Amino acid sequence: MNDLITALIGLFLVLFAGFFVAAEYAIVSSRMSKLESNAKRGGPIDQLALRLAKDQSASVAAIQVWITLLGIGIGALLEEWITGKLETFLSGLPAFVLSIISLLIITFPLVILGELVPKYLALQFPETGLRLMAGPLRVLTVIIKPISWLLQKAGELVLKLLRIPTDEGGPAISREELHFFIKSGEASGGLNEDHADFVTKTLRLDELDAEDAMLHRLDIKWLDINLTRDETIEKLQDIPNSRIPVCRGILMILSGSHTFTILSPTSIAPNSSWKKSPAPPFTSPNPSLSTVLSRLCVRQNLKS
Repeated sequence: MNDLITALIGLFLVLFAGFFVAAEYAIVSSRMSKLESNAKRGGPIDQLALRLAKDQSASVAAIQVWITLLGIGIGALLEEWITGKLETFLSGLPAFVLSIISLLIITFPLVILGELVPKYLALQFPETGLRLMAGPLRVLTVIIKPISWLLQKAGELVLKLLRIPTDEGGPAISREELHFFIKSGEASGGLNEDHADFVTKTLRLDELDAEDAMLHRLDIKWLDINLTRDETIEKLQDIPNSRIPVCRGILMILSGSHTFTILSPTSIAPNSSWKKSPAPPFTSPNPSLSTVLSRLCVRQNLKS
């Protein structure tokens, strides 16, 4: 066989193996929620990508068969060819040494082009990659389905003998893992610091006290019940909240709170009727933040 043709066939097999490596990593790395969203908004190819990801065991089994066959084919084709070329320059070396050198030469492009680069690309763009590869991958998995099905069942049998569950649901994500994902997203720039802090505190809601979510009294925006109408309107210009503490003279003397449902501060009636009916101050004997929030929700529902 012509040397150029042999080299091109070898390169094609390496890239073909890389295709399956990328497909495998794309399947196991894709977020199911994003695939489902794409399938609802997209076309048949997005739905096919979702089916491949849902039937992960069968897809990965077929991919592994292809990778194994291609690895055998690459070794059978290129090892003898490269060894023959090396004999021209290194004729004094034993045959097994030449074979080892040829295997090392084959391994380099196979690892780079057939393993690492496809893996990195698939991990970087899992959903997009799976969408691009879904069509040909489906055809190739169907071609080899009998063999992959047999191997898949054999693997499941071994796991069953070892008393290892074979369901694809996987273990539930723990709170610590979610916290790690959030920190990773913050470090990579996917989440800003405020969002990451908010989500982290939300995960710890049952551990937090009300004090952890409260503003310092110096940062609280409040209304003095003794203010005139014009002073109240001016004060409201600087308060972005709709529910505002109402105090008498100083913040420590709390008269209650008032919810402003008006469209603008200037629509306050001249008689300042809001002063006559502020909601009573809210108190909770239990400092747990989740308890306080629940009581606030109940109070709000009763008021509405």
